[in-house]
Amino acid sequence: MLTARPLLALLLAAIGASASAAPPDATQPLDQVTVEAHRQQLEERVTAFVSKLAHPNFDRSLRRWLVPVCPLVAGLPQVQGEFMLARLSEVARQAGVPLAGEKCSPNLHIVATADPSGLLKSWRRRDRGLYGDAMPAEVQHFLTHSHPVMVWYNAAVMEAGGGPLDPTAGELGTNFIPTNHRPKGTRIQFEAVEMFESVIVIVDLRRVQGLSYGQLAGYVAMLGFAQLDPGADFGSAPSILQLYSAQPAQPLPGGLSDWDVAYLRALYKTEQASRTQRNQIIQMMVREMVP
Repeated sequence: MLTARPLLALLLAAIGASASAAPPDATQPLDQVTVEAHRQQLEERVTAFVSKLAHPNFDRSLRRWLVPVCPLVAGLPQVQGEFMLARLSEVARQAGVPLAGEKCSPNLHIVATADPSGLLKSWRRRDRGLYGDAMPAEVQHFLTHSHPVMVWYNAAVMEAGGGPLDPTAGELGTNFIPTNHRPKGTRIQFEAVEMFESVIVIVDLRRVQGLSYGQLAGYVAMLGFAQLDPGADFGSAPSILQLYSAQPAQPLPGGLSDWDVAYLRALYKTEQASRTQRNQIIQMMVREMVP
């Protein structure tokens, strides 16, 4: 039988336990606050990531493939070459990159070699249009600033609606100046957009030792489907592009990360002609990672 004093103590303890277990203020649930804080932090990191990936010139559209991509892999054993092609096709379908059929003319060349300089020199002798209409200084910069995986982009300019520009409007020496005869006169959109005509990816076999073919395929996919600077500093972003960063994130991804796939998907789904495309990419990536 309980006396009055112990009974009072039990009642006070019960009241205290009830008070400590009281639900938080319903007007601002804690889980919502946590999600919003996470979203804000993620958006800051994604913004920094996109600023490194996207071309720094805000007066130009971000390049992407408008014609179907036809990849060709050379210099790897057959099994590894077929794996690379299969992985590139899988990533293209995930991101919405247009893919050509089986019988097509290659426009995305992935070449593995132990002598990148020698290969490029002999290739240039056979194909004088290898670097498009690039200035000699641009070509020299590409050749002298070597990287374990080098990339060269040949691009063309199209109307914002996808039609070709008229190359006969003006002439400077022997070079024609593409001119848009149907401008929209708006500051919201670009009058013209840039598309890849061909991309060359050179893999230096001497400097990719230790990588898995999944890592190499993911790295090549990022360079082949978006205009990127392999030597850029991508900070702490969990990206396959960290493979050759000065201070790579640990552990290194085994292939394309969620961030990489989200960036490619956003690049190909947002409005290429919009001057706000970079912001659209950021918002789409954040929504995909934090629904």
